[in-house]
Amino acid sequence: MSEASERAALLRDLEERLLSTAGRSSTRIISDLLADDFVEFGSSGSVSSKRDALKFLPEESRDGHRYEFVTGDWQVRDLAEGVALVTYRVTRKDLTAGTSLTSLRSSIWKHRDGRWQMVFHQGTRIPASSAR
Repeated sequence: MSEASERAALLRDLEERLLSTAGRSSTRIISDLLADDFVEFGSSGSVSSKRDALKFLPEESRDGHRYEFVTGDWQVRDLAEGVALVTYRVTRKDLTAGTSLTSLRSSIWKHRDGRWQMVFHQGTRIPASSAR
């Protein structure tokens, strides 16, 4: 496996860890994977920091609903030495309510102090009629 393929697999694993129920409910995982200067442009139009994510992601897991995340169209592009852009599509299925929401996601990851951390994330909702 090439270095680029290994990096792509690692970054996908880190993204999926943040999507998982265990990852979203763990302040340790969130804190480890998000850089201190992390910024998110949410699919609702909100702007969030690492501090915000540490508050709202664990709360999300306590809403009594069960979620499944189905991903696809993964791409990893090197932007500079130690900087990568990860893009993908995700459908968040609320198994309790029987609803789903699809969005396009993009994240910028930086390799700092021997590890990868997310510095930027954006989610863009896709209308149900456009979701594949």
